[in-house]
Amino acid sequence: MMNDGEWVPMDVKYFFLETNKKKPNLRDELLKENEEAYQRWFDRWFRHRHFTDEFKNAAMQGYTGTIIYNPDLNNGRLTDDEKYLYHRISDERFVPLMREKFPDLTIKAKKWKKKHTQWITNIPYTKKYFQVSVSWAKAKSGDTDD
Repeated sequence: MMNDGEWVPMDVKYFFLETNKKKPNLRDELLKENEEAYQRWFDRWFRHRHFTDEFKNAAMQGYTGTIIYNPDLNNGRLTDDEKYLYHRISDERFVPLMREKFPDLTIKAKKWKKKHTQWITNIPYTKKYFQVSVSWAKAKSGDTDD
């Protein structure tokens, strides 16, 4: 190793300085890239949706909310595009980003499973559900925003 008072050729000093630099952390790079990619996808997806018009149309029809995403997860025939969209929208980052766009509306994502029984054979099975809803109804007393 080098001592402070000892003469060392420049290329050796450079080598030690370069090897002591903190190397980029691959995990951090991948997480950063993932975050940037998700934000790019969300911005592009959001631009192509006309939510304000959708919400106004629903309000004119007397509704106080609407479901903006409700895939059929049980038919087993989701296309690759539908699987990709489900993967993106079911991500935990989706609702906070939507809340940034519509801070005065209530936006919720809900996943659940429900057990059913086939009526002819009496065989039990489970269905999966997922939906994203938007509400502009006034909060009732005692209601909390999840």
